[in-house]
Amino acid sequence: MRKSLPAFLLASAVALGGTGTALAGDPGRLPDLPACVLGQAYDGACLLPLKDGQFTDGSLSSWRRVGLPGHGVDPDGMTYAALPTGSGISQAVYAHTGQNTADAVYAVRFRVRAEHDQAQVRATLSMSTDQGAGRVVLGHITSTAQAEEWSTVALSVQGRPYAAPAHVLLEIENEGGAHTTVQVDDVALVQNTDVDVL
Repeated sequence: MRKSLPAFLLASAVALGGTGTALAGDPGRLPDLPACVLGQAYDGACLLPLKDGQFTDGSLSSWRRVGLPGHGVDPDGMTYAALPTGSGISQAVYAHTGQNTADAVYAVRFRVRAEHDQAQVRATLSMSTDQGAGRVVLGHITSTAQAEEWSTVALSVQGRPYAAPAHVLLEIENEGGAHTTVQVDDVALVQNTDVDVL
C-alpha cells in the first residue's frame, strides 16, 4: 500500500501533469524529512539537495536568474528572494539517487508574498541536465501572491525516464498581474518513491 505525501501537499488542484496547491498561512519552515542519499535508492520521502532555499547567502549565488531578481530582508531579519515583475529564479537539483526517475514523485513547496498588490507566480518542475538543458516539463502551477500576507505554494509531479545524471529543474517566476515585487522563501524540493501523485 502506498503512503501519502507529507501533510503540506495533501490538498490539491490539477496543474498540467501534476498537482498543486496555494494555501494561506505561514508555515515558515522546511519539511521535517531526511536528506536524500545520492546514488542510493531511498524508500519514502527525502529532501533533494536544493541549495540556499531560505536565501541566507545574500546573493542568490546558487540560483540562475532571469530578469533582475534580488535579495531582501524583512523587519524580523528573515531573508527572501525578491522577484520584480517578469523576473524569476531557477535551479537544477541533482536527482539521480539510484531510483528510476520515472518511479519517483517530485514535489516543491515554497512561500510567497507580494509587496504592494496581488501578483501571479508560476512554478515549473522539469527533468533536465545539470545546466538546465534538455528540459522535459513535468508540470506547473500558477498561484496568486497576496499583498503583505504569506501563502504557501506546493506542486507535486510524477517523474519521467531521464538519462543519468538526472536533475530536477525548478523555476519560479513573477508573471505579473500587477507591477509589484514578489517575495519567495522556504523553498524545499522533495523526492518520494512511495506515493502516487494525488
